[in-house]
Amino acid sequence: MVEKMLSSTMPNPSNAGQSSEAHRRLRRSGNSYSLTLPAEWVAEDRWKAGESLRLRRYRSGSIVVDKGQDPGSLSITLGAGDAGPHVFRELLGAFLQGYDDILLEHPKGEHGPGGAVREFTRRTGSMLVVAENPGRVELRDGGSAGIPVLARLERMHSIAVEMHAKVASRWEELPFSRTFHIADRDDEVDRLGWLVRRSLARYGGHGDPYSAREAIPFLLLSRSWERVADLAVRIEKEQESLAGSPPPPSFLSHILHLHEQTIQRLEEAPKVLTGRAVRQANEYVDGLSAVEAERSALVQEAVRLSKSGRLPGACLPSVTVVLESLVRVAEHLADVGEIVLDSPEGTFTRHPHETMKEMSQERRERTMQMPSNERRKVTERSEI
Repeated sequence: MVEKMLSSTMPNPSNAGQSSEAHRRLRRSGNSYSLTLPAEWVAEDRWKAGESLRLRRYRSGSIVVDKGQDPGSLSITLGAGDAGPHVFRELLGAFLQGYDDILLEHPKGEHGPGGAVREFTRRTGSMLVVAENPGRVELRDGGSAGIPVLARLERMHSIAVEMHAKVASRWEELPFSRTFHIADRDDEVDRLGWLVRRSLARYGGHGDPYSAREAIPFLLLSRSWERVADLAVRIEKEQESLAGSPPPPSFLSHILHLHEQTIQRLEEAPKVLTGRAVRQANEYVDGLSAVEAERSALVQEAVRLSKSGRLPGACLPSVTVVLESLVRVAEHLADVGEIVLDSPEGTFTRHPHETMKEMSQERRERTMQMPSNERRKVTERSEI
């Protein structure tokens, strides 16, 4: 007989915020292993002998036992005169909490929430309207599950880098041209970030083996990539303001150099994360002060050029915003460095089970359960 002392910590539903702990011996019987659960835990969770329970093993070695009940449906009742942004936030909140089915009820006879609903389905990319009647709209998740959290984070990063590279390339164009739909790419980063938070809300990733402690770095990282993408949009907006009367090329070259340095550090982030490169992580943290110093020097130079008439006075606010935005990117990279330093080794490394084959299989199973007309809509969409 093989025996091993097993320490388990499980949530105590009767005492929120605390946990219960018990020690049991892991016993071997044939080709299987077993252990017993304290009777009070079974009673508190209202389990019964013979019930089917779900076991999930996390990267840290923790094992969670539950009934396998994920969030189901949620009903949202709108008040009279609720505006579109309010409706969108209500729907997004339900989506991030992990609900698969959302019933939206609104007063009959009023202008319906169709615009907000369409915006919600477009930006999430997976929630579909399955029924629409006077006073109510029913939505269902058509396939957001199945993509591992790490795959979504990697995609968010690659899009954010692409956005900044496209925006940086415009510093050498006079006048600036608009050939890249950066707002659409920003929406995609937002959608992936929402899916990361939704996955983490569904018991640590809806099948991904992450404990709550391990999920925190993923949440922080997704927010950083969202903000980095937002800053690319902000810089592009200021570029358009500068198009009418741009700064002299010599000054733009300094902004381009700082932006290119920022992009280079962004591109290196995946290696820093997966390899837990402590030295580079510290450089991300320490590098923030250097970017701040360069920002200050360039702002002072812009003010000097403006006073001498070599830089149009109308350019100064936009130049300041651009440089401040690059500092904000450096701040998020410093956050990435701190995430690496604070996370255990292997946190951002893909495990063999996190394969596209498994992701596709789960997606197919969920899709086949939908009505045929909605199934076609889902299969026409990309996985990410």
